[in-house]
Amino acid sequence: MTSSAPCPDEVNRAIGHLTGSIRLGLDDPLSRMTRIGRHLLDRDTIIPVADSMKRLRDVSRDDVVDYWAEESAPWCLAAVGPGMPHGGAAGLINALGR
Repeated sequence: MTSSAPCPDEVNRAIGHLTGSIRLGLDDPLSRMTRIGRHLLDRDTIIPVADSMKRLRDVSRDDVVDYWAEESAPWCLAAVGPGMPHGGAAGLINALGR
């Protein structure tokens, strides 16, 4: 399985999805509090929504390509359930690779 760099339209759709999710989350008090708590736990500071939105809108296709090229952690798959398909974990990986 090979991957190619995303086109600018894909990057723009992803940015639109993320910024839209942030905006929708502002309508729900639990989502707002979860966002604040996650920021405090992860960063020890709260990043204002306007700053998060600006940072997302500033991401370019080249930024995504550069990040992907430098990503060194191998991607992995975790499967949880009552049983494995035929062939166990190898069968699952083969089925997903098609």
